[in-house]
Amino acid sequence: MDNLIKISIAVLLSLLFYGCNPDNPQPNPNSINVSWQATINGISYSYSAIYGTSNIDNNPGDCFAGPGSIQLLKGNLGYDLIHLTFSKPPPIGVGNNTINPTSIVKCVISRNNQVIGMSEFPNTDMNLTVTEYSSIGGLIKGNFSGVIGTSSNGDVIPISGQFQAFRVN
Repeated sequence: MDNLIKISIAVLLSLLFYGCNPDNPQPNPNSINVSWQATINGISYSYSAIYGTSNIDNNPGDCFAGPGSIQLLKGNLGYDLIHLTFSKPPPIGVGNNTINPTSIVKCVISRNNQVIGMSEFPNTDMNLTVTEYSSIGGLIKGNFSGVIGTSSNGDVIPISGQFQAFRVN
């Protein structure tokens, strides 16, 4: 019995030591890396952070998703803010999604709270590809490309990019 106790203590101590080893840190559920990059009409935008730290003054923005939308933001609200929204009746899910004026998948791009592109405008022809769709707390990854309408007269601007968003619901 004495040997069993000694062995148990030795195993417990080695597990504690191994688990606390800085070379083998315990996973942190709040350390999900999120990022997005987009080129809109020749101008590049990007954002990356650990989810939940987006309100840091030197790196404002966000990158999150749920069953019916993907939100990509960079900048301060009302000041140099770029905001891309992809939406669809849930779920978006893994796969290719065509975005045009009549599709159920929608895209809106705004800068400083003014719309600069909207999929309902004529001549929009985009593709949104979702490559990963994890459960809540995981990641939704994908990419997008094409042209988006800028007004009802049929003008378009090119858009492309990719994202790795935190799934909030």
